[in-house]
Amino acid sequence: MNIDLKHWNWRFSDGTTKFFADIDDFEFIKSVQKNFQQFGSTDLLKVELQTQQYISKEGNLKSKYTVKKVLEHKKGAQQINLKFTDDENE
Repeated sequence: MNIDLKHWNWRFSDGTTKFFADIDDFEFIKSVQKNFQQFGSTDLLKVELQTQQYISKEGNLKSKYTVKKVLEHKKGAQQINLKFTDDENE
């Protein structure tokens, strides 16, 4: 699968606010394309984030986010299966 490197837009959260950001770290994108990095919903990324604020035509304050560089990728917690019986066959 060949992915357009210029148009990656992922959903992020800073712990308070959810937002979408373009990703301009092409080395990181290539590592994801080659399956060197895999993600889950609880993973954390430490990034260099650029925030641009502007006023829209309607007069509203808008923000545009761009991940300039992924500094660190931490795998999130993984769910484990819990055994609730003593029966070894289950």
